[in-house]
Amino acid sequence: MVYMMFDLDAIKEQRERDRKSDLEFMDFYMKWLKKTPNSIWSKQHANFINSGVLINNEWANGKSKEELLKVIG
Repeated sequence: MVYMMFDLDAIKEQRERDRKSDLEFMDFYMKWLKKTPNSIWSKQHANFINSGVLINNEWANGKSKEELLKVIG
């Protein structure tokens, strides 16, 4: 039988650091959204979504990691 030891305090501390990091990012992003014209935001958002779709399609077609990096490069 295998026993696993977990440091619950370390896990809680990491969770709190991650939460703070997430909140900092959301604050940064909201400030950016408020000051960025919709036309710029929309174009960047569309590029982000389209790149995800492109990568997914290429991956589904059996492309290697190196080939995927060339596609989005």
